[in-house]
Amino acid sequence: MASRSFANCCSQGFKYTGEASGTMKTYGGYECYVSGPDASDKVVLLITDIFGHSFINNQLLADEFAKAGYLTVVPDLFQKDPAPLNPPGGMQELMTNWLPNHGVEVSKPICDKVLEAIKAELKPKFIGAAGYCYGAKHAVMYSGTKTVDSIAIAHPSMITEDEVKAIKTPICISAAETDPVYDDDMRVKSENILKDIGATYFLTRTSGVSHGFAVRGDPNDRMQAFARKKCCLDFIDWFDFTNQ
Repeated sequence: MASRSFANCCSQGFKYTGEASGTMKTYGGYECYVSGPDASDKVVLLITDIFGHSFINNQLLADEFAKAGYLTVVPDLFQKDPAPLNPPGGMQELMTNWLPNHGVEVSKPICDKVLEAIKAELKPKFIGAAGYCYGAKHAVMYSGTKTVDSIAIAHPSMITEDEVKAIKTPICISAAETDPVYDDDMRVKSENILKDIGATYFLTRTSGVSHGFAVRGDPNDRMQAFARKKCCLDFIDWFDFTNQ
């Protein structure tokens, strides 16, 4: 999943309606949206797109992992300053005015502290990292250091070939048919690397959807709604499978 940098699709999408069932808690000194059974010995670290832990779509997604028995922790990567959805100037506006203060060099240490606290306080037997767009790079980096047990990523961005070559955990990848960031060239290149390094992987690519579908696709489009649900179920199944 070597992937290109951000494109306009990274800033676009639909905001869902619904009521989240989790709460806000603090891990490692940082606020997190947390959903699921406190007594669970299996955790999902959900690393979001640029819209952050307070975005209802991401909270509802975390709730789905929680229903499957995973204590799901969604760190506030952006310190209460997430990107706005559908900005007038598109991703270029965000890259100029927002991203300079919220690069991976800023968010990764936050995520690291949260993960360290989860391990110290909860002592889980299994940790899976689910990363979406921006968050996918964090998950892949954790795989490279075996900081987590398994990873699952959707429509990734900003991942280098060297980071793919360093993957050491099982990985599930959900790709869109239309995606200028994780395009055909990047997808095939990534798959070949995973094969060459002998990685354990599961890959899907869905027609009729574009970058961002796993979090903020059109809920009124049957294919997009199905693909979003199926991606989440695939990630849960993957974590169940690799937690054996």
